[in-house]
Amino acid sequence: MIEALDRSRLSSMPRLYEAQSVPYPERWVQARFLRENGEWFAVEYDPEQQLFYGYIDVRPGPPHWGYFGLDEIVDCWIPSLCPELEMDLDWAPRQVKEIPAILGGE
Repeated sequence: MIEALDRSRLSSMPRLYEAQSVPYPERWVQARFLRENGEWFAVEYDPEQQLFYGYIDVRPGPPHWGYFGLDEIVDCWIPSLCPELEMDLDWAPRQVKEIPAILGGE
């Protein structure tokens, strides 16, 4: 599991589907998760299912918007080959249009 998971930040995130009527550039990215092979930018969260909606950029696949579970980004088939997943605790919520890594991926 993630060592430094900011549960208070997760509990204050918009719930799933709350931002679906907001145009992508105007949506607020609330949290960012990092691993050597990618990034996950979370916009919405369901604490019961531990399910996020956001922008997923995991190499070697193409970046895309979609759903991802906390367990799926933490778990790894071969733990010795997977770098530790981190929640970016310095991340300040910002709109998609302010994040160069996401621009062009709507």
